[in-house]
Amino acid sequence: MNQKQLTRLSIMGAIISLIAIYIFVSQLVPDCVKIGKLDRDYAGSSVNVTGKIKDMSMKDGNAFFTLADDTGEINVVLWKDFIEGMKMQGKDTSLLRENATISLVGEVEIYNGQLEIIPSRQRISILG
Repeated sequence: MNQKQLTRLSIMGAIISLIAIYIFVSQLVPDCVKIGKLDRDYAGSSVNVTGKIKDMSMKDGNAFFTLADDTGEINVVLWKDFIEGMKMQGKDTSLLRENATISLVGEVEIYNGQLEIIPSRQRISILG
């Protein structure tokens, strides 16, 4: 094996390894957390929560609602491009409505002094 072949083999191995790492990391889902347990310590962290949609409103294609479970409530924001991505994946976004139960993975943020979740990577499931 000459130097050129060895270099090509090394580059191909590195690329395949990076792709494998990306796929593995993208499949990781945080443990499900009860909404009532979320506090400022979770800011910047990814969480997996399940609850019912309350007080939903739309503005400029963005969806704003409260997600509630039996332990508490938290604000959720679905940006317009996120909703469009759901549609492109074949998800029926009309099911995102008042009293629908959903599960989502997102990042906890603090906005205007209140906790909110911004869903990430199209990780939202409409359960009913």
